[in-house]
Amino acid sequence: MIQRQQKSIPASGQGLASLAPAVVIALFLQLVTIPVLSSQLRAESQYVIPTAEIPLRRGQGTDYKIVALVSDGTRVEVVERGESYSLVRLDNDKEGWILTRFLSDKPPLTQVVDELTRENEALKVLQEQSEEKLVVQQQQSSQKLDELSQTLMETDQALKATQAEKSALAASFEKLRNDTANVIEIKQELTDVTAENKAIKEKLTVLARENEELKNDEKINWFLAGGGVLLLGIIIGKITSRSRKRKPSLL
Repeated sequence: MIQRQQKSIPASGQGLASLAPAVVIALFLQLVTIPVLSSQLRAESQYVIPTAEIPLRRGQGTDYKIVALVSDGTRVEVVERGESYSLVRLDNDKEGWILTRFLSDKPPLTQVVDELTRENEALKVLQEQSEEKLVVQQQQSSQKLDELSQTLMETDQALKATQAEKSALAASFEKLRNDTANVIEIKQELTDVTAENKAIKEKLTVLARENEELKNDEKINWFLAGGGVLLLGIIIGKITSRSRKRKPSLL
């Protein structure tokens, strides 16, 4: 709530009355130049230190009108800093002069406590979220571990089956190699037997030819033998006939 402060008129009213126009003019110039200066100066944030409500005045002194009452811990922007009074701007852009000793760079303790309380609450919420996330991650990790265990077991079974198939293939290959060696041996033996059969056939051909020649020679021999017997019979017949013819002559 904005409170107004009445200016007290001293006993020497005539002297002050003569200064009234000058004060009015100075006050008017000050009110005109304050917005211009405030836009050119760099503002900085400050806090009102814990105390009673502090009046914000139009000028530097208790004689100036109160613009507003600033509560403890209110954040203001210092537009112009002075030794006794400083020009500040409120959040609603209202400006005025306040005693410099009531300004501080540090926020009030109540505000610090509130901020720490809010941070503590935020940390509690973050901790609860982290715990929930941790539980979810543990569940997911446990599920993944079960899946990996199942996959490992299936892989182990597949590996054993593969090793069994490998052993079977190795045995089949060994048997095939032995069979191939036997086939090669049988083929070689067959080749040898074929060569022997060919040689035997050639020998049989030669023997057959020789046998045929022998048969032809035997026929000739028999023919010659028959011819010789026949010739011998003729000779013996002639000799016998001659002997018969000679016997009568001897008588």
